[in-house]
Amino acid sequence: MQLSPEQFQRLAKDADKKFLAELEADLAKAEPAFLPRFAKSARGQIVRNLHARALQAGATSARSITLLARLMVGIAPNITSDPAVRAWLANTSQTPDEAIPWLAERLTEADWERIDDNRRDLVAFIPPAADELPLVDRVALALPVVLWDLVNAHATPALATSALRAAEQLGFNGLDDAPVAVASWRLLYGRAFADAALNWPQDVRDAGEPPATRLAMLRARIMLDHGRWAGRARSANSFRA
Repeated sequence: MQLSPEQFQRLAKDADKKFLAELEADLAKAEPAFLPRFAKSARGQIVRNLHARALQAGATSARSITLLARLMVGIAPNITSDPAVRAWLANTSQTPDEAIPWLAERLTEADWERIDDNRRDLVAFIPPAADELPLVDRVALALPVVLWDLVNAHATPALATSALRAAEQLGFNGLDDAPVAVASWRLLYGRAFADAALNWPQDVRDAGEPPATRLAMLRARIMLDHGRWAGRARSANSFRA
């Protein structure tokens, strides 16, 4: 029996849908501190974004896509932007599908530390096509994914602008994940965001601490109090067996 173009497209679409569901289940099991903290619709969007990033990096087989996506959720969603990773995947002596299984062994101690330091979770919440947009626009795209039950698409531009401004006032310039964390802080805690009687918000505002440390404090508090996404699942050093 010969399939019509429409039937072939439908079969291909069903196969893609099945693989994405399998990939979501795999990543949720591999990193229970990440995907399971999101609503089903948000999980689906995150998995589609990671899948698109794996394809962008040259992965084509189910195995290599899954392995690379595991590194994205376990180490850094932006791992494929690291120069050492890009160089290894661009090696002309092998295809990306052949290179990906050996990636973890190929990277040096310095590579892992750099990847860990430069981790940006924001890219998990936006499609690759949005990477070149201004930060405020990327934050606006990410907010409905991270705060699926608290914001809607119509409100996100203003919320993103406000969160970016607040993040800058807190000294979080250059930390792409900060505006989303600050927006989460505001919406999840309400008036407590500015409550001077609470100790931990003062710690987050303490200019004597490095910005990255203060942001980590905020994310940890959000995860502790609300069980929401709040940052890395684990460090790069603990990933390597």
